[in-house]
Amino acid sequence: MELTLADAVRWPIDPEEVRLRLSDRAITQLPAVTRRLWRTIAEQPAGSRLRRWLLTRVFTSGWAAIDDKDWDYVGAFYDPNVVVELSGEGIVFDWGTTHGWDETRRRLEQTYEVLFSDQRPFEALDFGGPFCAVRIVAKLTGESSGIAMSREITIVYEIGREGRVVRQISSSDPDELEAWLRASARTPTAQG
Repeated sequence: MELTLADAVRWPIDPEEVRLRLSDRAITQLPAVTRRLWRTIAEQPAGSRLRRWLLTRVFTSGWAAIDDKDWDYVGAFYDPNVVVELSGEGIVFDWGTTHGWDETRRRLEQTYEVLFSDQRPFEALDFGGPFCAVRIVAKLTGESSGIAMSREITIVYEIGREGRVVRQISSSDPDELEAWLRASARTPTAQG
């Protein structure tokens, strides 16, 4: 299977909808429901009503949790062995690759200690199957320096059978994202 950014079904996300509802919190406490729901959704075609609804809810609640630095909530969406790549042109905090949620969480906590961040999703991308993405505008300000910048970043996710992220890349470089998509589509993870 060959995937490109052009293959994605896209739809806008209203940045004003970024909020964490009680129902969003409840569903993360029911992993069996999450697994069953994801398996149903993974079989749906890219851009189906059900996939649009779920991905939009996950993206808006996830960004609300990031705003609140609620790493326990965010962690509910990640496999314990997730591989996260955060690098490339335009990425202020170039971590390289983290292995596992614990390491990823530590990096997030360290990053948000020194940066005030206002990140807003504005577009969802759905490739069907285990792959989806979100485009965000990240406005970052150094806590000490006050230096501000803004970047558009695309985050591509591979969701495993358990309904949790098993691989992720964040980049503002379309060529890097395309290469990751091609490689990931050819080499499914053990969890995927």
